[in-house]
Amino acid sequence: MDRFGFLTAESVSCWVSYSNRLDNMSSPNQADGTLIQRAIQLSYDDIETILPNQLATRTMAAYNVNNNFTCSSYISQVAATPIQTQFICDIYDFDQALVGIQGFVNATWYGDFYKASFMNNTGLNETQYDSLFNNVSDAASFGGVLAAINQNVSTHYNCTDGDLVPDNCTSTQLAAKQWGSSVCTLDPVIPNEMYTKDSISMANWGNFKIEALPQAPEYAFYVTITHPTNGTNPVLLNETQVTDMFAYDYTWYGLNNTYTAKLFAQVNQYAPSAWSGNQTAFVDGMSAQYGLNTTEVLLVYDTFTQMATYITGGSTQVFQNRDLILGFYSTMANKICNPFTASTIKGDAIYYEPIVTPSITNYLGPLSQQSLTVFTGKSIPDGTGNFTEQPAGKIVAQNGVDKPNKVFIVYNGLELITTYEFLEEDSQTFHDFEAFDGQQNAPIFSGDITN
Repeated sequence: MDRFGFLTAESVSCWVSYSNRLDNMSSPNQADGTLIQRAIQLSYDDIETILPNQLATRTMAAYNVNNNFTCSSYISQVAATPIQTQFICDIYDFDQALVGIQGFVNATWYGDFYKASFMNNTGLNETQYDSLFNNVSDAASFGGVLAAINQNVSTHYNCTDGDLVPDNCTSTQLAAKQWGSSVCTLDPVIPNEMYTKDSISMANWGNFKIEALPQAPEYAFYVTITHPTNGTNPVLLNETQVTDMFAYDYTWYGLNNTYTAKLFAQVNQYAPSAWSGNQTAFVDGMSAQYGLNTTEVLLVYDTFTQMATYITGGSTQVFQNRDLILGFYSTMANKICNPFTASTIKGDAIYYEPIVTPSITNYLGPLSQQSLTVFTGKSIPDGTGNFTEQPAGKIVAQNGVDKPNKVFIVYNGLELITTYEFLEEDSQTFHDFEAFDGQQNAPIFSGDITN
């Protein structure tokens, strides 16, 4: 108690219990649990941010095509002259691409900045703006059509609020439905080959790709590439299951609680026959909360392991030679962890160097601070008037320490610091085990000469 500052025996007991549940602090379940939590949270957040706008604009684009509506159909209702209509529609062209419609939707959805930008670009005054967007009682106006589409979306996807069907789905409702089952992309409100063609993912939705989603963010997509277990296929998740899964409360087995995610990773390191009583109880509780059987719960984890590619960017990428040699910045580091906001208590505050240098990792990135102390080949006076000879290139120390070690960066709760760890617990010193730095003058041990 004195050593670690615990005040009571109960505090010690709590800590021991916590440590035992998590197993060794360096176990794979620590890293796997954190990776799972980050993968599902990032993918969900991306859907919640991007889907509402994409769903509204794509559905409206499909509506316009079916009804032969163009930018001029809406602007001519409020513009002072045909010349003004033509001027505005040259800027916000509705022909095929979604950019024009998105500009309209942004102007009425996302606050004063987008409104001011739209009015500045178009030259519309406040009265014209209100007639275009806020006169929802006029079914032919842009605002009226958008309101009707939002209502249809709410009804189509059953975005209920108690017993009521609201005027629009919330971003949370849409994200939960799309993440778990790809509801919005598989069952469009208005089918259209160009804009809303049936798709398992937003990343491959119609003819117009979403630049912010180069990879599929949906759990439902990764279900399709997860192998069955003993004849049981991985399952899609409904809105309620997804909501439970994204809870922060351990009682609901929410995986946004990284402790829960790490326990989930831990039980998946062993066969069910090897689970402890606590691990069995954990899986049983998760099964009851999610409404899945044990095999289906374990298949959810298998699907999560496939989702790790949402963070890594996939198994392969194309790089230029100079990037491989000089290094490149990888966004994956901050996707995995922000050490300044992550919890040190939960073991999540791990710093990952964003500079990747596959060819010369020892010289860039976190290992750029690594040093080797080597003999130069110059005779060394021993203080008695004599000299000793040591072969040039022989290593004396690494990072100022006489054993092989590796530099890495950690967050100590206050700042990032550089430290090291031995490559092996019982590694020999450089004095006991000869090692050389790879230079051409390292000795040839078959003879008493150097290269």
